[in-house]
Amino acid sequence: MWRVDPASNRVVARIVDPGGSARSSGSVLVDRDAVWVSDTASAGVLRIDPRRNRVAGRDFAGGQAMVVADGTVWATSGTTLVPVGDPARRQVPLVDIADPGDSLDAISDLAAGPGALWVAAPAGRYRVDLRRLR
Repeated sequence: MWRVDPASNRVVARIVDPGGSARSSGSVLVDRDAVWVSDTASAGVLRIDPRRNRVAGRDFAGGQAMVVADGTVWATSGTTLVPVGDPARRQVPLVDIADPGDSLDAISDLAAGPGALWVAAPAGRYRVDLRRLR
């Protein structure tokens, strides 16, 4: 991965994942403390420390979509929402939030709103109240 200076458009740092081979990034998410990169080839989510320009952690969630909601990074793993690096939160299978009889294909996208996650899947869109996830 490369850190690019927006003023000069030049690479100012090269960030190497020492514990894996981030071959195929899916999504990049920036919050105030870290840059998160999903690596779909290894089913990992990397936490990049922007102050040190290095990988500061790895969690496993196989999907491409990521959002920050209520202080937690959420990623997808097939048909499951995964709280990245937050053991106080529980994983949420799509079957827990979908309507009975809905097709449970992989989650295709996520969005965050006040107090909720919005989940998109081929069967529809679902609102997940963040208070349910503690």
